[in-house]
Amino acid sequence: MSLSAETRPVPAAPYRDRNQPADPVIKLERVRKAYGNTVVLHELDLDVERGEFLTLLGPSGCGKTTTLKMIAGFETPSAGRILIDGIDVSASPPYSRPVNTVFQHYALFPHMTVFENVAFGPRTTGLNRDLTKERVTHALAMVNMSVHAAKKPGQLSGGQQQRVALARALVNYPKALLLDEPLSALDVNLRHTMQLELKRIQREVNTTFIFVTHDQEEAMTMSSRIAVMNEGYIEQLDTPEEIYLRPKTQFVANFVGRANLLPGQVKARNGGEVMVELDSGGFGPAAAPDAVMPGDRVLLMVRPGQIALLPADQGRLSAHGFAARLRTRDFQGTVFRYALTRSDGREVIATLLPQHQLAGVSIVDEVWITWDAPHAWVVPAGT
Repeated sequence: MSLSAETRPVPAAPYRDRNQPADPVIKLERVRKAYGNTVVLHELDLDVERGEFLTLLGPSGCGKTTTLKMIAGFETPSAGRILIDGIDVSASPPYSRPVNTVFQHYALFPHMTVFENVAFGPRTTGLNRDLTKERVTHALAMVNMSVHAAKKPGQLSGGQQQRVALARALVNYPKALLLDEPLSALDVNLRHTMQLELKRIQREVNTTFIFVTHDQEEAMTMSSRIAVMNEGYIEQLDTPEEIYLRPKTQFVANFVGRANLLPGQVKARNGGEVMVELDSGGFGPAAAPDAVMPGDRVLLMVRPGQIALLPADQGRLSAHGFAARLRTRDFQGTVFRYALTRSDGREVIATLLPQHQLAGVSIVDEVWITWDAPHAWVVPAGT
C-alpha cells in the first residue's frame, strides 16, 4: 500500500555517524526538577538526535521517568528549557506538543475496536474520513495488526494490545515517540519478541524513540544510545558498546552488566594501555582513558566473561594475574559460573563456556585468574 503525499510522513534523518554534525529534534538545556526541597533532576543537558533510539536507563528514583514526563508535558521544569525542533515547549501542555507517549498500561478504549482506537487521534485533529482510513490502515499494517482491526482490546493478548498502542501513538506522525517501560507487564518470552519488534518498527518509521527502562538487557538490545542515570544526573551518554566495555564511572560499570572491580594503582602507561598493581597482590594490563596516568588510583574492571582460569602453579608462570580460591561452581545452561575469593575477601566472578571450564579443580582449591589486556578497562577511583 502507498501513502498519498499528504499523509506520508516526512522521513527523519537516520542515526548519524558520531563524526557528523548533531541534528537534535529534542534539546534539554539545564533542566532542573524539584519537589519542595527534594531535587529530582540536577540541571540536565541532553540532545536527542533525529531518528535515533535513545534509552534512559537507571534504577528506580534516578529521574528517568520524570525526564520523559517533562518532555511529554506532564511535568513542568523547575528551571531550564525543553525545545522540540528549536521551539521552547517548556510551558506548553501535552496536547500541543508534537510527541506521543506509550505508557506501561496501554489505556486502550475497551468499547472501541482496534481500528477505532487507532483512528481516535486523526479524528480528533479533524482529518477527513478517507485520509483517516488510509493512515490507520497503514499504521496497523506496520505493527502486523491488520487482521485484528475489528476486534476489541479485551480479545487481544498483551503483546497485541501493545502493538495497537504503538499504532495509535504513531498514526499522527509525532516528532518523537516516548515509551515509559511499555514492556514491563509482558512475560519474558514475549518481552524479548517485542524488543525486536520495537527496534524493527523504529527503523521502518525512522522516528525518534525515547525509551525508559531499568532493564539493562532491554536497553542494550534496542538502543542507538543509552543515557545511564543516577540520582538525577546522567552518568554516561553513549552507545551500548561504549557503555558496557568502557564505562566512565564506577556506578555505570556496576549497573550495566556484572563487573569485577579491583582497586589498584597505575604503574606505567604504554599508548592506550596501562599496567595496574592491585592492592591485594597481583597486577595486570588494561585499556584506559587518555586522562589516566601513572600514579593514579583506579578500579581495574574485568567482566566475568573475559576472565580465563588456570591451575595456580601454571598461572604463576604467566605474565599477569592473581590467585584466588574457588568457592562455588554452578552450571547455568550456556556457561559455568565460578565464584572465587581473594585473600582480602573480595569476590571475583568468572563465567566460562563448557569447553573452557577448568578441569580437576575442587572447591577451596587455589586457581589463577588472568585476562587479555584489551578485554579489561580502568575506571578512575572515586567516580
